Amino acid sequence: MNTVNQITLNKLLNSNYLKTRENNNDPKLKIGSMLYHILEDKKFLQRFDENKDNFIEPTEIVSIIKKQFQHLPENTAETLAKGFMKHYLQIFFQQHPGSIKNYKHYDEIVNTVKQLNQEYPNFTEIINLGKTTEGRDMIGLKITNPNSKNTKKKIFIQGTMHAREWAPAETVLNIMSTLLKNKDQEEISNILNNCEIYLLPVANPDGYEYSLNTNFMWRKNMYKKDGKLIGVDLNRNFHIEEKPELYRLPEDKPDRTDDDIGASDNEYSDAYRGSAGNSEIETRNLLNFIKNKKIDAILDFHGFGNMILYPKNDKDKVKTYEIVADKMNQSIGNKYWIEKDTELYPTTGTMISIADALGTLSYTIEIGSNFFPTKNELEILKGETYELTKTFLKEIMKIDKKIISHYKNTDTNS
Repeated sequence: MNTVNQITLNKLLNSNYLKTRENNNDPKLKIGSMLYHILEDKKFLQRFDENKDNFIEPTEIVSIIKKQFQHLPENTAETLAKGFMKHYLQIFFQQHPGSIKNYKHYDEIVNTVKQLNQEYPNFTEIINLGKTTEGRDMIGLKITNPNSKNTKKKIFIQGTMHAREWAPAETVLNIMSTLLKNKDQEEISNILNNCEIYLLPVANPDGYEYSLNTNFMWRKNMYKKDGKLIGVDLNRNFHIEEKPELYRLPEDKPDRTDDDIGASDNEYSDAYRGSAGNSEIETRNLLNFIKNKKIDAILDFHGFGNMILYPKNDKDKVKTYEIVADKMNQSIGNKYWIEKDTELYPTTGTMISIADALGTLSYTIEIGSNFFPTKNELEILKGETYELTKTFLKEIMKIDKKIISHYKNTDTNS
């Protein structure tokens, strides 16, 4: 490390709000230990968590450094931020050995889905929502009893739209396999007789692989501009012509970043909404699927926070949302917090807000207490999410279809 960076690093380590509680003179260990502690400090998070996702990303660390030290040489802040994240993640995975091994790569997930289809060919069908930015197939599974002549509710369950949220992919896979293993039980048989369940373990395959292999904290997809990786937050990219304000509020101008509300026009933000609504192929694939299948209800699994979130709505629909959310929460011992997503923090362009506007009852489920649950934590989450999903399916079966109305299919490339 050169002299300038060493001096700057020493200033950082001795500053009031970036002070480590560890007595160790090794700068690398002090960096990692410092970051480990500040990421657990709620006041620190509230002050510097610019995109309000309850985590401090490299771009936010760069912002912190630049605000604190305004005379840094070019690229020094970026270099220090990368060092912070590298050593924080090294320490995290040292403290949680085997965490990475708990998670499948995307091709392994696809193979698992195909194996389930082969094992239960009469109850399953492979679904492919389309290609991703890098050409991967968005593969999932449809589960139902094809012999049932009942009018069926159509349910969409997905995970890992944000690349670094690994656990949702595993939990959706577990929901698939557990439903199929128990298909002959009366409770599950009744669900499969009355529901068509579409499950997509990974909504952002490209970003997920990049997170597993290269940058643990990557959140976005793999959109590139002039050959440079930028990425778009897929869950800020959804748009419909009928309600453009759900993608961008009128006072939020696209040619500025200082007025951003609910998403960002800064390409380097983790909450970058993209150059336009539905600019990303993954977003268009998801939205077209929801519209074409006339999906009645959605569970969108994210990590983390132990929350059940639903879109802002009118009083009558809020009552329905709250009843179903309460039932889901009761099924797991009331462990989760129930909230309107916009009351947690402002968001625009989310899948559940757009789906709700299309008449689809939609929830975001924030599972767990960190991005990378350990093996034991992951097993607990699998059990909880299965029980929550089973309750969700039973509650959706009770809801009159008249409550759920759909717009006619419109062009999602707008």
